Amino acid sequence: MLAGIILTMVTDIVLHAMGVFSPWGEPNGDGPLLLATAYRTIYGVLASYIIARLAPDRPMLHALVGGFIALS
Repeated sequence: MLAGIILTMVTDIVLHAMGVFSPWGEPNGDGPLLLATAYRTIYGVLASYIIARLAPDRPMLHALVGGFIALS
């Protein structure tokens, strides 16, 4: 989960610096929010894959638990 969190934070910072997102504290339009949803979904899948690969047994259960914790 840490990989997904770090990737998301770095991507957010880069997109703010590039001007894709509005300045911090200001609302974004629909386009940037759709972009954020897309890359955060990809990063979540990647984090679940990493969790499953590191699981000693029952990788699907570990990935699902990691996903549940991330949604909480």
